[in-house]
Amino acid sequence: MKEYKPTITELFKRPVFRNDFPHEYLNKMTNREIKDFFNTMKYNLKEEGVPHLFPDWQVAILAKLIDRDILYNLLKMGNT
Repeated sequence: MKEYKPTITELFKRPVFRNDFPHEYLNKMTNREIKDFFNTMKYNLKEEGVPHLFPDWQVAILAKLIDRDILYNLLKMGNT
């Protein structure tokens, strides 16, 4: 069975139903979707050759989150 991953467009349409993340789009995801999202980020970092060292790894994940925030906010501005 193929895993379902919401698109950014689908996240725009969802209401915010949680308040435990500083990122609005994560507060629109279920626990399973958040877990899949972070697993995908970790897989991508590994494929990009980012060494799994604590400070570097955390900074790389943060950079991916910031990129995602920028994309989400830019597209959100275009949909208003």
